[in-house]
Amino acid sequence: MGALGLWKDRGLPRSILRDFWDVIDDFDNQELSRKLDNYSESLFTPACDIRENDEAFILALDIPGVNKEEVNLEVDGNTLKVSGSRQGESSNKNDEIYRYERSFGKFERMFSLPENVDASSIEAEHNNGVLTIYLPKKEQRKARKIKIGTGNQSFLKKLTQKQETKSE
Repeated sequence: MGALGLWKDRGLPRSILRDFWDVIDDFDNQELSRKLDNYSESLFTPACDIRENDEAFILALDIPGVNKEEVNLEVDGNTLKVSGSRQGESSNKNDEIYRYERSFGKFERMFSLPENVDASSIEAEHNNGVLTIYLPKKEQRKARKIKIGTGNQSFLKKLTQKQETKSE
């Protein structure tokens, strides 16, 4: 907005500025049409929400227009990879494109899994353009009470007896 103010201050009539921006818009539309004709990939990155509760981590990715058959989920070590593609609309050569803001093409998101995720029990659901991934937590190991032995019950005494038996 500041640049427009500077131009206005230099005495340029509004019609010249309007003509200038019309030329820029026309160039953008022609360039966009050319790119769309040859487009194979874009920078489509699904938005993701991550929540946690006592039982699991829950990821929700926005993937409108993507069928569940076009989505791949993979776990490799402690990394979850979500990938797929969203197809763009084919436009008629006679259509004049004024604006094209929706992204399409291949996408890939990678998430580092916390140590307490049970990777073998991950589940996913695709509903109304949202991919929800359920990452259950492992059972937490409870602390156990350790009995302290004395005298004949001592592990040191048992270990000493085993070594004496082996040497005989």
